[in-house]
Amino acid sequence: MGMHAMAREHRWPNASPPLGYELTDEQTLSILDDEAAIVRRIYTDYIDKRSMPKVATNSMLMISSLRGTPSGTGGLSGRC
Repeated sequence: MGMHAMAREHRWPNASPPLGYELTDEQTLSILDDEAAIVRRIYTDYIDKRSMPKVATNSMLMISSLRGTPSGTGGLSGRC
């Protein structure tokens, strides 16, 4: 199935959903409330601080805390 067809059917094209979502059995995205809160916070922080380095540092710490991973990795495994 091509990218346009998948988009028309609201299906995600790969196995790595963006932060704040999980992939359902039907290959659609479902919101993960705890991660979605971090995504909203990232946008709010950017509006307030206008500094991506500060936002990135704070975001990695929040994600690490949520996932129980060392603060250097964030436990993202490619999910940005």
